[in-house]
Amino acid sequence: MLQPQSIELATDKVILKPLTQAHLDQFYRAGRCPSLWQWVKPNPCQSINDAAAWLDIALTKVASGEQVAFVIIDRFSGQLVGSTRLCSIDLENKGIEIGFTFIVPDFQRSHINTHAKYLLLNYAFETLGAIRVQFKTHQHNQKSRNAISRLGAQFEGVLRQQRLFENGETRDTALYSIIDKEWAEVKKGLESCMLAKATGQARSTKVGLELTPKQASLIENYPLAHLMVASSDNLLAQVIHIPLIYDRNSHRLIGHLARDNKLVWLLENCPTVTFIFHGADTYISPTKHPEQRVPTWDYRMLQGEGLFRFLSAGKESLQSLIQQVDFLEQQSWHIEQLPKQAIDQKLDFIRCFEISLAKVELVEKLSINTTLEHRHSIAKRLIAEGKKELASWYQT
Repeated sequence: MLQPQSIELATDKVILKPLTQAHLDQFYRAGRCPSLWQWVKPNPCQSINDAAAWLDIALTKVASGEQVAFVIIDRFSGQLVGSTRLCSIDLENKGIEIGFTFIVPDFQRSHINTHAKYLLLNYAFETLGAIRVQFKTHQHNQKSRNAISRLGAQFEGVLRQQRLFENGETRDTALYSIIDKEWAEVKKGLESCMLAKATGQARSTKVGLELTPKQASLIENYPLAHLMVASSDNLLAQVIHIPLIYDRNSHRLIGHLARDNKLVWLLENCPTVTFIFHGADTYISPTKHPEQRVPTWDYRMLQGEGLFRFLSAGKESLQSLIQQVDFLEQQSWHIEQLPKQAIDQKLDFIRCFEISLAKVELVEKLSINTTLEHRHSIAKRLIAEGKKELASWYQT
């Protein structure tokens, strides 16, 4: 096996560039989210000084030939979205490890990891001549283990107390590998995955289904929605209640949720989601509406389906957040009035998204099968009760 070199590797979506001191500021910004380091002790990006020390150690190992370190660049945004390394280099036995990988939360479960790992695996097997590439992660880091498994790596077992952290804690390590005999099939799977994601992203850029004025009005007046994701798990756990804004230009729903929201792990795969907006409702009693022979409960709601997509970090998310706040504040206050640091902190704790509408249905029960005179009579009494919006439903 050849000695790995600090070279640039690239696909049409991702660039791996050799890590240098010039990347310090971008590296630190990319690694600021504490959740990235839940399974790493200590946090290497707790401060800019910690990040600098971490880079110094990495570059020392690069200089000695022990490792090759890369930064991960998203081609579309030009943003540094993570870092990764080739390590545990065993020239005699033709083995190597891909490790020290982190990807900023906004780009996890996106094209980034697949493209980055494809580049490193292809380089290891087809250029260096490796016969084995391994991956290691904390036994309890299920997100990392899932990501490694999706690559096509085989789980080999758990190495008990394999790593000792500076704080005295030990780590049981889950070990995975891909060998040269498996590479052709793994490569085929990764290329199919990259093509599927590219096709899916292309579909998601299409303009969504345009709503009718009545449908758009209901969302704008009652933005709090029930958002549901199909899952074989506990169905109650797959429902969240969240305000959604209808963008009349792109014909999409936009919103944001907390990074630690219980549904993030499902939504990262850009699934189809179901949404329900509840408009106003009212009880129509025969005591108040003599023409109504039996009591009824009238309502209007909007339900539909759409393709969910998290927006990229930075400008795309910021513009979406500005649009959401401007709609809710009705131009009386703008988020740009906050200091830039406060805005950045806000964006660190949320994830903005959009939903391209695929199917929308207005569902209503408004004293159906009644005469127009009957409906107008109900509307008149609702106006007297101060329920003008409800009354308007019966007049159309």
